[in-house]
Amino acid sequence: MSEVVDTSPAARARGAAGLPYMIVSTDDHAGPKPSTYLREYCPADYLDVFDAACLEQDALARKHDDEVATSRRRIAEGTGTVADLSLDQLGKTRECAGHHDVNVRLRDMDADGITAQVIFAGGQNDTELPWVGFGWNAGPKKNRHLREVSYRMWNHWLSDYISPAPERLLGVMQIPIWDVDAAIRELHWGAERGLHVVNLHAPREDYEPYTNLCYDPFWAACEEVGATLATHAGASAPYARDTRGMNLLYLSEFHWYGNRGLTQLILGGVFERFPRLKLVMTEQRVDFAPGMIRHLDSLYHNRKVQLSPAADGGIIAPDWPSVTDLSDDEQPLATLRSPGEYWRENCYLSGSFLAPFEVAQRHDIGLDNLLWGADYPHCEGTWPDTDVALRNTFGPIPEDDTRQILGENAVDVYHLDRAKLRAIADRIGPRPEDLREPVDPGEIPAGRSWAFREQANFT
Repeated sequence: MSEVVDTSPAARARGAAGLPYMIVSTDDHAGPKPSTYLREYCPADYLDVFDAACLEQDALARKHDDEVATSRRRIAEGTGTVADLSLDQLGKTRECAGHHDVNVRLRDMDADGITAQVIFAGGQNDTELPWVGFGWNAGPKKNRHLREVSYRMWNHWLSDYISPAPERLLGVMQIPIWDVDAAIRELHWGAERGLHVVNLHAPREDYEPYTNLCYDPFWAACEEVGATLATHAGASAPYARDTRGMNLLYLSEFHWYGNRGLTQLILGGVFERFPRLKLVMTEQRVDFAPGMIRHLDSLYHNRKVQLSPAADGGIIAPDWPSVTDLSDDEQPLATLRSPGEYWRENCYLSGSFLAPFEVAQRHDIGLDNLLWGADYPHCEGTWPDTDVALRNTFGPIPEDDTRQILGENAVDVYHLDRAKLRAIADRIGPRPEDLREPVDPGEIPAGRSWAFREQANFT
């Protein structure tokens, strides 16, 4: 009888003991200036409206460049404020040539010790996609056709951009989720050109919730081509810009909007019908996950007892809807496993630039379900101080756990060629002893990436 070989991420982590870390950053961005880099991908019939959009965008970019220059001048004169420091950090992001030059990106990855990247649209540098805006959301509710044109332009550019190093660069394609047939066509088009990660937009009222069976052909197509679903924080902004306190409301809620799809996919039976699907929630904070899964499991077990023939009504009050009220075309609760099981088998959380207090929650979240990201080249990310951020977060963490979070889990989620990545990691990756080197306070960068956040103390 042949011996069963354990190929789990945990086993692979143990087998790589002492080797350089293989780091897969699951949250990164590109920001090609549309007027310079996307125009060649614009259909001829749309060039006039494209050029008009670019004129406005380029004018705004020049305004912001002037603001960055003014802040840097004040800092140099010794009169800078916290706001000036923030703009200085933003300037670093805006000036990063890796947004559009793949050779610069690969050079920066090598310097940071990062083996592979997952690349979303949204450069944080005034390079929003035409007629869409930030590339991680579904864009404005109007002009759906123009958004589809913009998505194809991005997907076409991105497939060309990653082509020099497809084993290291994973492009996140845009799909028109509100039109399932069009989404399937775009999925196949992108997969044929090396794009195997789908930006799954956060649920919104202008397209069907993901519990709807209309999406089943799309989920089936994702399984067929081996596409991973990824949803990014900030994926919805329901407030008008003139809403009082809009910025603080957005900052306090944008992670919640990003992870709303989790419950729809689990409770809608999507992972039951399509067990090979993988969902990654990107740039989410991590502390919500254990409580949410416990809550969903509680709902599941409490409602499931109502399937008894003797029961009438829901668990809260007799007149609440019962699970027996489900229509024939809905997924009956009786056929689903507990939400926690789907979480463990199908769902992953990229806390991106994990802070020390977040990685301490790894066992509550699920060590097999946690990923890491640098958020290159965003100003809240770790670049170009990734070595300091990794030491700050993972210094005291056991090597096997660190290996899983930094890379081994992602190999399975994104269907990566581990042998090829291992060879790259052996050349550029930091060693375990490197991450155990204590961080001197003077090494922490001015402006502090989110990786250096500290947990609030309420005592």
